[in-house]
Amino acid sequence: MLISFVRRHTAAFFASLCSVASFSFQCVCATITLSTTTMGHDNVGAYVRSDVRSADVPLIFQNRASWMDVFELIAYLYTSLREQETILEQIMKESSGLIPVDDQDRGLCVLAGT
Repeated sequence: MLISFVRRHTAAFFASLCSVASFSFQCVCATITLSTTTMGHDNVGAYVRSDVRSADVPLIFQNRASWMDVFELIAYLYTSLREQETILEQIMKESSGLIPVDDQDRGLCVLAGT
């Protein structure tokens, strides 16, 4: 998904493109893990994947306090998605030329140099 997004917005700042995150959930038994993937700013062409939150879904009534971890994971995702909206608006403005971008700072030029 990141590659497709970057290809459509190569005129934006490379640093802005590195701020775009792709979110994924992994469910194993009763454990949910939220991960993010971004482009590496220091290592051009590389991806940075990190597990940001994990929660155990309670399966019995006695473990009901574990729901707080699940809700915290959802709240973190919601907040992160709101931040991504502002980043995407910034990238759209950069790509369309509303915000001037130097040629050497464009995503296309930085990625072509790898």
